[in-house]
Amino acid sequence: MDKRTKICLKLFVSLVILCLLFFSVDINTCLKTLAHINISLFTLLVLIYLAGQVISALKWKIIAERLGFRNSLFNFIKYYFKGMFYNSFLPTNVGGDIMKIAYLKKNCSGDDCIEKALVSVLADRISGVFVLVVLAFTGVLAVHNLNNSIKFFVCLAFLLFMLSVFLIFIFRRKQFKHDIINKIIGYNNLFFDKNIFKILSLSLVFHIFVIIIHVLTGMALHFYINPLYYLILYPVSAIAASLPLSFNGIGIKEASYMYLLAQVAILPSQALVFVLCWNLVILISSLIGAVFFIEKTD
Repeated sequence: MDKRTKICLKLFVSLVILCLLFFSVDINTCLKTLAHINISLFTLLVLIYLAGQVISALKWKIIAERLGFRNSLFNFIKYYFKGMFYNSFLPTNVGGDIMKIAYLKKNCSGDDCIEKALVSVLADRISGVFVLVVLAFTGVLAVHNLNNSIKFFVCLAFLLFMLSVFLIFIFRRKQFKHDIINKIIGYNNLFFDKNIFKILSLSLVFHIFVIIIHVLTGMALHFYINPLYYLILYPVSAIAASLPLSFNGIGIKEASYMYLLAQVAILPSQALVFVLCWNLVILISSLIGAVFFIEKTD
């Protein structure tokens, strides 16, 4: 199956899911719910998210420096926001990552520059997903009366990640016949020091910022739910949306939020407004990346 056909199929999946979701809600209720969000609050949400992206850029800088890349924090911030712009406005979930790899490669002269740049982006992604899974698992432990399917999904993801970490730790000092396996282990060893705590801590701070955005949005929309439930709502929806089943996760993301919020007695119309507000925060923040295209990247 060629790339164009895959994009068309993903777009079709997104459109079908979105149509089903919109037909399941009451537009008048959506508009009434949306009226609770004021401009001042929305501006605050965007600023919090922008601060989180700067923290993410700092995390990426630490990872890249372990791989031998040297650049200013400001340039890493520019690359990060450009990547956000690509991911938000192009028909691909990895377009932004490819662009970040290209930008990082410009400041490297070795034969393995692309490989190391790819590793830096993957390590950035994996550290973020790891923290998401841990947050979701914490939420499962803290929130009672959860749907069993949600518990199963979160616990399975947590166990798989813990198993992966255990295997990496066990085999990190071993040598294998396959050069690719030895290379992967070698890259993993780069982060088995104090830097791993910095990386995971910065990732945790970013995700806490996002959860704060979710809590504030829920409060503005008068969602009377346990604040700890957002530890499940955001990570599970984010992981579901990252699956390569739809166009940039559109449709699956909205369906995930609506399903999870329905578990705590939030109406579909209210849930849809919630996720649309979250999407709008991301899109507005991503536009910063367009500003950086005006000037030439160093």
